[in-house]
Amino acid sequence: MTVSRQVEVFSWLAGLGVPVSVPGWFIETDERYRPHKGIAHASKVCPRSRTPFEGQGYAMGFEEAAEHYYFCDSCLPVVLDPSARPGDAAELLRRIHALHQVSARIARAGSTFHVMCASTYPELHAALVDDVARDLRVALAVPSTHALLTLVRDAVTAELDALAAAHPYDAAKASQEAVLMAARWRFDRFVQNDLFRRGLKEHRDPIRDLGNVLAGTVTRPGEAFSVSSRLLTENAGLASSCPSLGEVLSVWAGVLDTALLDVAPTYFAFGGLPMELNSVPRTPFHWMIRQGVRARHHHWGLGELPRIVLELLKDVCGNTDMKMSVEIIDVPYEELSEEAWLTADALWREHQNSRRSEILYAHPGEAIVAAARL
Repeated sequence: MTVSRQVEVFSWLAGLGVPVSVPGWFIETDERYRPHKGIAHASKVCPRSRTPFEGQGYAMGFEEAAEHYYFCDSCLPVVLDPSARPGDAAELLRRIHALHQVSARIARAGSTFHVMCASTYPELHAALVDDVARDLRVALAVPSTHALLTLVRDAVTAELDALAAAHPYDAAKASQEAVLMAARWRFDRFVQNDLFRRGLKEHRDPIRDLGNVLAGTVTRPGEAFSVSSRLLTENAGLASSCPSLGEVLSVWAGVLDTALLDVAPTYFAFGGLPMELNSVPRTPFHWMIRQGVRARHHHWGLGELPRIVLELLKDVCGNTDMKMSVEIIDVPYEELSEEAWLTADALWREHQNSRRSEILYAHPGEAIVAAARL
């Protein structure tokens, strides 16, 4: 049986230790509501009921009641505060529902399942947690006028504080992990092609495994060659049966090290970047793009990022599911002031829909170069 949204909320409140009493249910049967038997009212004087009720109602838990009946949306909110007026109780339940959604987003943001990079790249996970947390703190800052609402809001705020404390955000470290992810992406593509080219036959899989170890061990420039040398020593048997192993590992180490060093700042143009980036599940790619944004108009704009990161983003955004585009701009780089970025964006935006072969500033690189010279 699918648990109803109302049951989820009341079970969640119970888990938070919020004192919510299960009412005596007043049952209104109606053939129209099959396969359920009818409607469960939390009050014998519900204005939406056409049945006169007597007594104290039937004793059932929320789960049992939901299995057999629909809940009456009109009187169910009174369960939260029997002394509240129906309109106030309905608003209270609405806001409790909203806090339940906030709590669910907190749980998803902390999950290594819903945040795809979390288990391998903890700093990027922390960056996404920070994205979500800043948005949710706005929702949690809404003033509370009811003691129950204050209790629940404080409990959810504590959940968010605990999540943020468990994943402290450091922008520099997250950016370094973005480079590492991109370097591993380039390395993996090279290794796939290299293995096919070399035709290593029965040695292919064990050597591929060594490549995985190399990529998973190296995290910064200068480490790759020492790790590849160690792997060669530790796998003397494989090296004996495959004399080219040393050369393979050396080449692969050079590819990985070069990728980690390919961090020269490079301009890019983008389109389709969402205005808000606080949803979960998610990948870190939108976050990477936003870190490089320097000028933006709606979903379009210009920015700069390390070259290796841009190569990864361009490849990822080639997937139509991303609904984004990233264009690497190959013009000489120089550091631009904020004013120059805005000028470049204005020049490009004015001519963005023109043909690049006909209008100079329709090319974002020309707009950037012109702004840099002003």
